[in-house]
Amino acid sequence: MTMLKAILFDLDDTLLGNDMETYLPAYFGSLCRFGSSRYDPALLSEALMRGAEAMAVNIDPTRTNQQVFFDAFADIVDEDVDDAIGFFDVFYRTQLDTLQPLTQCRPAARAIVEHCVSLGLKVVVATNPVFPMRAQQARLRWAGASADDFEYALITAYEDMHAAKPNSAYYTEILERIGIGPQAALMIGNDWDHDIVPARAAGLRTYWIGEDTPPDPAVSLVGHGSLDALWSDLQQGLLAEQ
Repeated sequence: MTMLKAILFDLDDTLLGNDMETYLPAYFGSLCRFGSSRYDPALLSEALMRGAEAMAVNIDPTRTNQQVFFDAFADIVDEDVDDAIGFFDVFYRTQLDTLQPLTQCRPAARAIVEHCVSLGLKVVVATNPVFPMRAQQARLRWAGASADDFEYALITAYEDMHAAKPNSAYYTEILERIGIGPQAALMIGNDWDHDIVPARAAGLRTYWIGEDTPPDPAVSLVGHGSLDALWSDLQQGLLAEQ
């Protein structure tokens, strides 16, 4: 078996307690309130939806997720792309941290990241790159695993990625960026359809953060359980066995 060289972590509801069914409506609500004096509410909602849809299907290696999002967004609101980017920059700088109370810091997260770094593994924050780096780093900070404290090999964000979950091209791009073959990488995440299935399709090994029976027993897993269970597995030498 190929020696493990890289470990990829999903962020929301993996390293960070963050129920997206609660977080996303609050996020979009905050964004719409912030933009209410600038954009027609109906147009803003449509533009956000069109931008999200564009990122979900993007696999163009010449266009980042940021580019496809803002091309779609600016077209709907009839605004210059640079002006739209400026609006979002101000939102993320001034409003994003108001959403932190919706999330929960999981104590095991920092210990797990620290452990993986100490083993010399390339540690990747493989959170869906449909937000800017500022938003990814903020949620890492909320998780107690700030980029100021750990030297991550890569944090995926919309500024520099050209695919998104659940497309397996997202995982292939990560591997290309860090120079690691798929069998030398382990993806850890809670979302079966976004983290596990496409990562396996790209050839990575996988660990599912889920305490129920895996949805598809035909999908090979290194293991599964809560984040605390993963931490226990790591302390018992899980990565040494890979």
